[in-house]
Amino acid sequence: MFEKPTYEVLEKQVKALKNALRETQARLQSTFSAVPVGLAVVKDREYIAVNETYCDIMGYAEGELIGRTTRMLYENENERQRVGHALYDDLWVSGGNSIETRHVRKDGAILNIFLRASPVNMEDPTEGVVVAIEDVTERRRVQKALEESEERYRSIIENIQEGYYEVDIAGNFIFFNESMCNILGYEKDEMMGLNNRDFTSQEFAEKQYAVFNGVYREGIPAKGFEWEAIRKDGAIRILETSVALIRDLESKPIGFRGIARDVTEEKRIKDQLRRAEKMETVGTLAGGVAHDLNNLLSGIVNYPELLLLQLPEDSPFRKPVAAIQKSGEKAVAVVQDLLTLSRRAVMPTEPVDLNQVVSQFMASPEYHKIKEYYPDVRVEVRLEETEGLAVMGSPIHLSKTVMNLVSNALEATPRGGRVVVSTRRCYMDRPVAGYDHIKEGDYVKLMVADTGMGIAPDDIEKIFEPFYTKKKMGRSGTGLGMAVVWGTVKDHQGFIDVQSTEGEGSTFTLYFPVTRNVSVADSSKPRAGDYTGSGELILIVDDVEQQREVASEMLKQLGYRAVSVSSGEEAVAYLKAHEVDLLLLDMIMGPGMDGLETYRKIIEIHPGQRAVIASGFSETARVKAAQRLGVGRYLKKPFLLEKLGMAVKAELRGA
Repeated sequence: MFEKPTYEVLEKQVKALKNALRETQARLQSTFSAVPVGLAVVKDREYIAVNETYCDIMGYAEGELIGRTTRMLYENENERQRVGHALYDDLWVSGGNSIETRHVRKDGAILNIFLRASPVNMEDPTEGVVVAIEDVTERRRVQKALEESEERYRSIIENIQEGYYEVDIAGNFIFFNESMCNILGYEKDEMMGLNNRDFTSQEFAEKQYAVFNGVYREGIPAKGFEWEAIRKDGAIRILETSVALIRDLESKPIGFRGIARDVTEEKRIKDQLRRAEKMETVGTLAGGVAHDLNNLLSGIVNYPELLLLQLPEDSPFRKPVAAIQKSGEKAVAVVQDLLTLSRRAVMPTEPVDLNQVVSQFMASPEYHKIKEYYPDVRVEVRLEETEGLAVMGSPIHLSKTVMNLVSNALEATPRGGRVVVSTRRCYMDRPVAGYDHIKEGDYVKLMVADTGMGIAPDDIEKIFEPFYTKKKMGRSGTGLGMAVVWGTVKDHQGFIDVQSTEGEGSTFTLYFPVTRNVSVADSSKPRAGDYTGSGELILIVDDVEQQREVASEMLKQLGYRAVSVSSGEEAVAYLKAHEVDLLLLDMIMGPGMDGLETYRKIIEIHPGQRAVIASGFSETARVKAAQRLGVGRYLKKPFLLEKLGMAVKAELRGA
């Protein structure tokens, strides 16, 4: 049975509870006063209590705050209302809110203040709110200074011409500037996360790894090392690069940073200058002595010839006299080569069929004499029909170029090997190794390939220098043959590409711009009715003016009307206001949209628009993608009248 407590017992319990409550209140008051955070208790935004830290932050004494509202701390009423809504509107639902604002100290100083508010009692809003304040003025000042410093740093990085990059320890790009993207040919979103090996050949990657590894191990930055970078378009660029370690706050290596400067053009100009100076020296020497040498050599060549006519067949003098004559002829050839290099040899220009030059040399006594030394080497000749495309130049110099290349290939090829001499027409609109600027247009290329010993990488840079040779003296080789090839190609406004692998062989490809200053064979002329038009309107889209003009003239000859624009953007704008029967669309154009992107935009305006696409490259994936969208025939540049006419006619007929 429950026993009712006596009055004395209850009085003791109440007294104990009051003592405990006073002790708790004392501890709370002590904590409230001593905590290193500004605390205030407010009711209806009027101060009920504040601690010493709050007073220190705001510069007021406790008595100056108690009983007054928080309005005194705000710069204006609008800001006070904004803070009030953020802190109090749903406070008894959320249990706590926070916001950053600005308060005015008693001395007028403006402080950045971070406010946190929570109810004194979640069950009774009338008991008020506890507000904690933190002065974050210095933090914001430091933060702003840091942001400004970072912005200055970023601005400098983004505006320097050199490429700036940062990679992690594995070599993955984590930061880079616009110049670095331009050097490597990528957009920023494409480069992020790519590895530096993605821009480097396997051979050079090992050298690059050695440099980065040395920086990692020794902690000493590397400067001025060359990085052979592969651009997105496949072009090789030479970058002069520096690299240094990136460390974290604990000085642990976390990556690398550096500057990359594209020195490709600089090195090319230096190489050209060095070669030009050497050629100039040779030319000056040749020009100064050629006349006297030829006078002297005429006797050495002509007199032995006369003597041989007079000597009996069994004379013991015939052999030494013939040797003198042969030596004189070789000396004359050397002088002629020197004159070619000095640009003092007369070089007539006329339309030349390169196939004919090759065929005539392969049937000449000179070729058969060279071939006698290499009976076990198989020689193949593959000449593509150029159909009226000729080279404007000198048949003699071109023939000598063929002779030098074939002679080199035969001598470099072991028994059982093979030499292939071929020609092919092509359309060039992209640079090749060693040439940053190639005039876009039609070319005929001569290729001489062998399965021989190949050329060492260090020697490739020297093979076009005068007097550089590794041939067997007495059989061939004055050291001027490849220099003459270089000079001849330059005189013909062409260029050379050399590909060689030691132990596998070499391929020399010579590109010569074509001329149409020759009569076209009858077979290339349009046949009435087969592929002529009836006045249909065709829009030509090509970024090269010469190509637009040529295509326009060809289409007019075929009986069509033609208009032309120089970009995909212009084509889209034109077709918004006009209609055409057919597009003749270049696949690869300069900055801006290519053929595929252009056609995508056009069929949004004119669904089912008929089109023929053209390119100097092989049929690529983008060409096929365009055909899947509705493009018809594909024409490979340079195209002839008949092929153009047949493609246009077939597409207009819907074949």
